[in-house]
Amino acid sequence: MTTRTGIILTILLLAATLATAQESKLTERARRQMAADNPYFPQLYWIFLDSSALAEEPIALSERARSRRAKVDPGGLLVDGRDYPIRAEVVDSLAAAGVVPRRASRYLRAVSALAEAGALAAASRLEFVERIDVVRRLARVLPPQAKFDTPPVRAAEDYGYGFSLRQNEMIESVPLHRAGFTGAGVRIAILDTGYDLLHPAFASTSVIAAYDFINLDGTVDEYICPLDPDYTARRQNEHGTFVLGILGANLADTLVGIAPDAEYLLAKTEIVCYGTEVKLEEDNWIAAAEWADSAGADIIATSLGYHTFQDSGSYSPEDLDGNTALITRAADIAASKNILVVASAGNDGNSGWGRIGFPADGDSVLAVGAVGPDSILTGFSSPGPSADGRIKPDVVALGAAVFSAEAEPERGYGYSQGTSYSAPTVAGTAALVMQYHPDLAAAEVFARLREGADRSSQPDNRYGYGLVSTIRAVGLPQIVPLPEIEVYVAETLTVDVVTSGISDPPPAILGLGLPGGVSLADRGDGSAVLTVIGQPSVPFRAEFAVVADAHGAFGRFADTVGVSLITIARGENAVFAGPNPFRESVRFFPGPQGPAIEAVSIFNAAGEKIWEEVNIGGLSSDVVSNRGVVIWDGRNGSGRPVAAGVYLARVRAGSHTATLKLLKID
Repeated sequence: MTTRTGIILTILLLAATLATAQESKLTERARRQMAADNPYFPQLYWIFLDSSALAEEPIALSERARSRRAKVDPGGLLVDGRDYPIRAEVVDSLAAAGVVPRRASRYLRAVSALAEAGALAAASRLEFVERIDVVRRLARVLPPQAKFDTPPVRAAEDYGYGFSLRQNEMIESVPLHRAGFTGAGVRIAILDTGYDLLHPAFASTSVIAAYDFINLDGTVDEYICPLDPDYTARRQNEHGTFVLGILGANLADTLVGIAPDAEYLLAKTEIVCYGTEVKLEEDNWIAAAEWADSAGADIIATSLGYHTFQDSGSYSPEDLDGNTALITRAADIAASKNILVVASAGNDGNSGWGRIGFPADGDSVLAVGAVGPDSILTGFSSPGPSADGRIKPDVVALGAAVFSAEAEPERGYGYSQGTSYSAPTVAGTAALVMQYHPDLAAAEVFARLREGADRSSQPDNRYGYGLVSTIRAVGLPQIVPLPEIEVYVAETLTVDVVTSGISDPPPAILGLGLPGGVSLADRGDGSAVLTVIGQPSVPFRAEFAVVADAHGAFGRFADTVGVSLITIARGENAVFAGPNPFRESVRFFPGPQGPAIEAVSIFNAAGEKIWEEVNIGGLSSDVVSNRGVVIWDGRNGSGRPVAAGVYLARVRAGSHTATLKLLKID
């Protein structure tokens, strides 16, 4: 009884102490946690500090980090209050009060620490302590994992992409890869579970640095759980390996990432062991973001979306305002340092939560939803809007039947689904844009990705601004589609060819397979003019192509559009032949309103009839095509090829007979 009474008195005394002079420093959430837990069992808290806790000098930024910040602030290099670390003496004072400091966050001007009630009371009395809140343990909801026994058929022209061709083609990264843009010179930080760096798909992947924010060491490739090595339901490095494969793999004929030549910073932040819910403590993520900032990351790719927590500190939908969740605030701070933060929208489209998670709600965070191979939104992809009415997600990419690398012990390849995998796809797209336009700020890349998506004119809270397009985000020249051209025989038309996008120098405009009477003149400014003169020798319908070459060497990047030319005869009884001159065969066809051809006779220069077809309507399909077009294969009545030279064709169509001169060439 005495012991029990003593414990009760101790609790009451601690509660009274905190409820008096220092009560205002604890948030309501922190007070609830303290009241609900054993006062002698330490819990995680954020201890927020005033400006007196900051060091006199800012952190040492890498030269790369300075260069990145200089793009948006050439004078000050964006060194502000968030770049000043917490003084060591402050951390020592907190430790002397009885708390156990874990990490000091310069972004939040706070220290995360383990503390029991008595130590928390002592810490709250320190003058530099402003307030105390809980550290959330964030639960992430994974979508159902899908395995595909029958992989999709590879295209013959897959250029070595293997089964990763589709995810590259959907965002149009293939033309950029062909043109030599593969993410080189761009640094991407991935915040995830762990990474199997011995997988053969990563043999050429450039990993600049790696750090384990769970165990505070440099090992990020462990797949077993140290305290439970028999637990294999979800391996620690499984998810991060799959994400890294989407971005940085480069194994010919098997798996090619979106940005295979980018530089990678790998942060291990998320715990998946021991059969618990997948979780991440906020200070792991925030510490990793600060590390990525200092190490010069251009992009943070985070396939993590949260909303439900394992303690009493769960957020509500009203908190999706971009300013409440600490993880969101930290993401926006990273964005203010000229880092593009790309985050999964979440996999709660079919859950009770039913909306995006954190940090996808950040106004400076590019939130990514998921579509299937048919470009239709998946059921699990989390919709918006944000609590303050902003459109979310921002864009979508392939998030079902995504192909990537599987971690040890299999070290194979497979398919899976989730916005976890559409987000790295978009991060890779951003890397290609940054390589192509190295002077762009992160916010400009953010805008290009949204504006270049396929629903940018009518965004909504399911698809956002739509499926991303690397070509449009980069601004590579594209030919504005040309309408079908109709020209009368002997009529002259001019048709402008224009391109959209950016190229320095402007793209060269070329014509391929131009029919008779058609010429193209490149103006040298990214536009050209087609001159079309109606020719009776051109078939009723002819097809050709116009090409815009963006890099001066045909084939590095070339946008091609097909053009249809219809030649219309003015006389209703007119008949035509084409091509003329011809090498192997020539076609005879009536005008668009003329009667069908009934007979064709071919004469040589001496006036001798060498070939004839009559009763055309009864001929086989290899002689007569659609609309009564008759084909002469350049052979005489005995089936032998005729010599090159001039021939006359007499063509009867209804009551009209026409004589046409033909030229056969070698």
